[in-house]
Amino acid sequence: STSLPTPTPWFAITMNEITAPTLRRLMENDRTLEEVRVSPNYNGDPGMDYYSMRPGIADIFPRGVAGWKMAGEIIGNNTSLSALMICGAGGGGMKNLEVFFSGAKRNNSICRLSFGPNVFGGAPFLLMVPLLENNCNLTMLSIRETRIGNDGIRLLASALSSCSDHRLESIALCNCSIEDGEPFEELVATLNLDIVAQPSRNSTLRTLDLHGNNIGRTGCAALAKMLSNPRCELKALHLTDNNIDDEGIASLADGLAKNEKLAWLDIAKENPITNHGWAALSKILCNTKTINDTFLSNHRLKNLGQGKHHTRVSGRIKLPKDLASHLKLNGKSSIDEKPFAPIQKILDNHHDWNMSQFIEEELQYLPYILCWIDRAIILSRNVDGNATTRKRNIGTLQSRRNLTIHQFVRTMPLIFVEKLLDNEI
Repeated sequence: STSLPTPTPWFAITMNEITAPTLRRLMENDRTLEEVRVSPNYNGDPGMDYYSMRPGIADIFPRGVAGWKMAGEIIGNNTSLSALMICGAGGGGMKNLEVFFSGAKRNNSICRLSFGPNVFGGAPFLLMVPLLENNCNLTMLSIRETRIGNDGIRLLASALSSCSDHRLESIALCNCSIEDGEPFEELVATLNLDIVAQPSRNSTLRTLDLHGNNIGRTGCAALAKMLSNPRCELKALHLTDNNIDDEGIASLADGLAKNEKLAWLDIAKENPITNHGWAALSKILCNTKTINDTFLSNHRLKNLGQGKHHTRVSGRIKLPKDLASHLKLNGKSSIDEKPFAPIQKILDNHHDWNMSQFIEEELQYLPYILCWIDRAIILSRNVDGNATTRKRNIGTLQSRRNLTIHQFVRTMPLIFVEKLLDNEI
């Protein structure tokens, strides 16, 4: 009798047979498989692809529309995959991505979605909307080295606005040919609207990476508006190489004046900023006009990327001395979540200790000022740093406490005696 031929496995028809183990691992919910990259290109040598050689990461190379559809279905049914990267769409273009996301949208485990350098335009972003809506674990969206341009930015803004319940914590749009103008403003307005339109829901976005674009002045103005929103939770903003000049950084400074969340503004490298622009930022970190203005300055921003980047000529990037000092002070440790920076800034910049702005309100501010000085003395005893500096600060604060009482008494002696006799002091 003649034996029947062994059927060709379905994955050999719709996929490259070398990636069959990856498909099986996905179907079996292999928890050691953490990340999958889907790419239309395969050069026949798996050893040449570093992804295939790293544990926990593997490639899929779909063949035709059927292969893309099958890949999407398998990923949609998987419950353990944590990261997915799309590197192009092959000859089928949008049709491949459409059938892929029609299946992948059911996935609830992916937390990182990336589009690689071979995905052009912004149309694919509309296809990912169901995945954003259905997957509450999706926290990171990364698009790098992809020329999406202004049209792509508009489509991305539309995609994000159509799923306002997303839980994205990090968005990266790096080297994506983004220009300053209305499309980028629309995207930032969409991110800001997520904050404004839903007062019962805190913003989830913590990191926004835009390095390698050209957002310029109008882009900075749009970002400043978002940063000025009290409910903005952004902690890191990366703007390296974005054609940001003095006017642009001045806009950002205005947005950061009352911001209490952003700690990292990566802007020091590859932007035409002069000392004039740095001065605008320095002022919001330490406004020395009055003691109260200094107290209300920005004590959160710690880094402008100056320690991260180096130049070929001078090595590490250098900022103006006063700006670098303010950033360093903001980075000092805090005691019981109470920052030490405002105390040191006040001591360093207000040697005359003029209480006139508070004395105008008679004695109602005196207890609060004395209480603040007492707390500052306690913090100064416990803060990390040089012992000599701590001792000097404590002595200065104690003398300022006595000087405060003296100024109030000297300015309004009769009111002070009256309050004293009435046991109100």
